[in-house]
Amino acid sequence: MLSQEDNRRLNEIEEHLALTDPAFVARMRASKGRRPGIGALIGIAVMWAAVPIIGVAGGLVPALIAGVAFVAGTVLVLRRPFRRARTA
Repeated sequence: MLSQEDNRRLNEIEEHLALTDPAFVARMRASKGRRPGIGALIGIAVMWAAVPIIGVAGGLVPALIAGVAFVAGTVLVLRRPFRRARTA
């Protein structure tokens, strides 16, 4: 965690940067949060690992249903913007 003096100085730097290079600040704000989080990536990997298990345990039809559901879930997860991890 930053000290009060460090926070004050960081705010000064951010304000100066916003005044001197607003295009850069706009690009940085626009790109914030686009990287997938580790939790989402692990969830997708677990879903895809479950499809063959469901296929062996339940047969072809349940595996196809699970596969379609997992494809839809993967598309939904990867389409939304991801939050960045907060640093303390």
